[in-house]
Amino acid sequence: MTKYIRCKVCGYITTEGEIKDYCPTCGAKAKAFEPYELTISEKRKKMLDYHFHQIIVHFPQSYVPTLLLLLVVRFILIEKTLTTIDIIIRIAYLLLDIVFLLAIFTGIFDAKTRYKKLKTPFLKLKISVGSSALVLSIISSVLIFVFDSSKTLYIILILINILMNVGSLFLGKTGIKLSTAVTRGK
Repeated sequence: MTKYIRCKVCGYITTEGEIKDYCPTCGAKAKAFEPYELTISEKRKKMLDYHFHQIIVHFPQSYVPTLLLLLVVRFILIEKTLTTIDIIIRIAYLLLDIVFLLAIFTGIFDAKTRYKKLKTPFLKLKISVGSSALVLSIISSVLIFVFDSSKTLYIILILINILMNVGSLFLGKTGIKLSTAVTRGK
């Protein structure tokens, strides 16, 4: 069985033998570490250590503001024929739909592994906001493919995107609060 140690200064947990001179997180000397006993099974810890959700969410978190910038540029230059930027926006929306789906699925997997259930107040709220962002993304994808470029279309897309940005900020801030907690047990 793997033996764990924890930094008394910052709470960093690692396996015995990994620390040479200093804590890689806070810089405390190696003697600041004490034995630590996991409160979850090795299997759950291993699954959580992959950080699937925490890695995947970087994609929608970066796509949404980038798309907002592209939409604003396209709105400003609406009188010009810019097929390249239109194609980029369309592809970006399709990719956004996919990464939102991946973020939701990995988030549900992480939540079930971390908390053993999805019915906590924060998780229900995160699932609602994440699902709303996915729906807004799909609506935007449909709009961008169905309607010709116009100022009205881009105003609608910009407003929807602002809502997605607010949702993304909320999801990130709430996710940070949830990332340090784990329900005890197997």
